[in-house]
Amino acid sequence: MNGFRLYSLGIENKSIVTDRVNLVSNTNSSYDNYFSLIIGNNGTGKSRILSEIARFFNKLKQEENQSNLFGDSYFEYNSIPSKVIAVTNSISDKFPIDQSFRPSRNSTLNFYHRDFKYNYLGTRNRVNSFSNKALMNRALEIVFESYSEFDVSRNFRHIFDYLDYEPIIKLSYRLNSSYFEKINEISPKSLINFVEERNSNRFVSRNEQIIDIVKSRANELCNFLLDKLYYRQSENELTINFSEKNIGRIYRDNSLYSENVYEYELINILRKIGLIRTFEIQVFKKGGKPFNFRDASSGEANILSTLLSLVPLLKDDSLILIDEPEISLHPL
Repeated sequence: MNGFRLYSLGIENKSIVTDRVNLVSNTNSSYDNYFSLIIGNNGTGKSRILSEIARFFNKLKQEENQSNLFGDSYFEYNSIPSKVIAVTNSISDKFPIDQSFRPSRNSTLNFYHRDFKYNYLGTRNRVNSFSNKALMNRALEIVFESYSEFDVSRNFRHIFDYLDYEPIIKLSYRLNSSYFEKINEISPKSLINFVEERNSNRFVSRNEQIIDIVKSRANELCNFLLDKLYYRQSENELTINFSEKNIGRIYRDNSLYSENVYEYELINILRKIGLIRTFEIQVFKKGGKPFNFRDASSGEANILSTLLSLVPLLKDDSLILIDEPEISLHPL
């Protein structure tokens, strides 16, 4: 079977009108990776074109055989891509968000980015503002989904080698002491009441999914909090190690990493409900001291976050759309 190809397109809607543009020659092999570059001056609609491609194929995967989804726009392709991934470091990107932002009320409590048909890897967060921290938080969610897999973990090590980093990420976090000073006991009931009250006071839409997650895992979360408070540690750490030695351990027994994955799941839930302050992320330059990820240059930070997110999500016949306004995320 030939791989996915988008041969040409022409977009016509309220946002943008383009000529019909050829992207790929259909005489070339359909088995090789193929790159098409869209270049032009600022404000000419490059980001809008990429976003329309993402919207079209995302919608098409949801409603196959709908040839008139985008009215007068034209897309010539040979098959539907196995996955669509939108990559951007722009603070004003036009890409649609993915289902992690607005999970269905009928979805399972634990969703996995790698199972999505469309993935958004950008700086937008769940309250529709933009920050590089959102990009790294999403990368960490994806890393913990998959880093116990031998091939993925090995690729992570190659990423760190490429950027001249030690293959280590350290997460440091503190509990939100103000919450524990206000309550008499830490119990599933008090935790659920806290989340219910916090959501009812929010200006944004009520997050029913996080409430359901806390209800289903309240006992685990309470035990985790009680354990941390018992040892009275002012700062807690979780270390991810992609060294060759640790990758060998994964190969022999990937269940060794289940404890780290489990701890991160709980940390991430507590971060989302405000009981853990947003963690600090440390990386290590080879032969150097650790430094806070937010102190890395914007180029380094974006490339690391993007590659950590992208590698576990890749499938054959994927469509990857990269919108790079300033720094070098280009594929060549």
